[in-house]
Amino acid sequence: MDGAQFALEGSDLVRLFGHTAQALSPVPNSPMQGVFLHVADDGKRLAAVGTTGTILFKATVPAPDGADDMPMNDNRPGVILSAETVNAVLRLFGKADVVNIVVNANSVFFYTDSTRFCSSLLVGTYPNYLPLVSNPAEESIVVSRESCASTVALLETFASKELGHRLQCAGSEDGFVIAVGSQTGGSVDVVEATINGEIAAFGINGMFMKTMLNSFRASSIALHPDHRNRRIMFQADDEHLTGVIAMMNIATDLASGPKHE
Repeated sequence: MDGAQFALEGSDLVRLFGHTAQALSPVPNSPMQGVFLHVADDGKRLAAVGTTGTILFKATVPAPDGADDMPMNDNRPGVILSAETVNAVLRLFGKADVVNIVVNANSVFFYTDSTRFCSSLLVGTYPNYLPLVSNPAEESIVVSRESCASTVALLETFASKELGHRLQCAGSEDGFVIAVGSQTGGSVDVVEATINGEIAAFGINGMFMKTMLNSFRASSIALHPDHRNRRIMFQADDEHLTGVIAMMNIATDLASGPKHE
């Protein structure tokens, strides 16, 4: 068969594609409509990236032999897979022991002894996402993932759709403060957290934050609010998944941080 040839375990396909297809652009004919499967980190990792431009997921596994022979996409060995392709691969091969993969300039072919699947690739140059996932801010908020996810799920239901499902967050002596609404009405809660550095108040899309927290498996997760680059990065120890959500503006009356009422 012509093209790059390599193999992955089914569990690696789940790690790569299990969450990245949650964040894809709805813009027709955009490369960001698909998941970018490519070689990263100087050839050491095989990465999958999905982004809408507002939320981004990047998952990686060790790069298998042969992956760096994939066609070049803006000087990176990689191809763009449609959401339909990714979902089919997860359904057909997620529990397989070993999956063989062949990639050429036009198509990708996945197969085992019993199952075969071929799909065309999306056309286009995937944007350079590296600035979004590099150099996390030194300031961090380390929380119990489940505890924070529960709080966000509760408060997000009260967030205004017109305001982008915005939650307002800040660090405090009591922990990680999450609020919805304003001083004229709303709710506020505090999640136990380890705060490193000064955490200025920031806004975040509550729906995206809920999705992000539920995508990790680790018991604790670190949030790195970065006001300079208008992003919040999510990372967990021993988990090769990185998430980024664009930072939102906050209400003027809460600019110094959400307060207990």
